Amino acid sequence: MPADVERLDRVEPIYETLPGWQRSLAAVRRLADLPSPARAYLDRLQDLAHAPIRYVSVGPGESRL
Repeated sequence: MPADVERLDRVEPIYETLPGWQRSLAAVRRLADLPSPARAYLDRLQDLAHAPIRYVSVGPGESRL
């Protein structure tokens, strides 16, 4: 992210559309159990951030993968 306001003013957003999923993830406890579009979404976020995703919250409370 550019810290220079003038450079930031010239930034052009890039939008991507990824497939969604229609089922709840609240009962998922392992990454392998995620629907493939959900896993593809996480993989894309990792690629864009150049960093691994360490935790994924899939519901209220302590529902983490």
